[in-house]
Amino acid sequence: MLLRIEKGSAVPISRQIAEQIATHLAAGKLRAGQRLPSVRELARELAVNQNTILRVYERLAGDGLLEMRH
Repeated sequence: MLLRIEKGSAVPISRQIAEQIATHLAAGKLRAGQRLPSVRELARELAVNQNTILRVYERLAGDGLLEMRH
């Protein structure tokens, strides 16, 4: 999954990531049942804290856009 963040932006990193994932879902680039990168993988890829990714995933799950499984 291709996500880009701008660290100097006024928009918080977590919002940038959440909006991009939501956009991918709306555009059909991500389909139901498709697995997203793990919190650790995506945090490493984007060079952000794991807690940031976890909060994004939890927020999207709360909005009904993702289903989190362990």
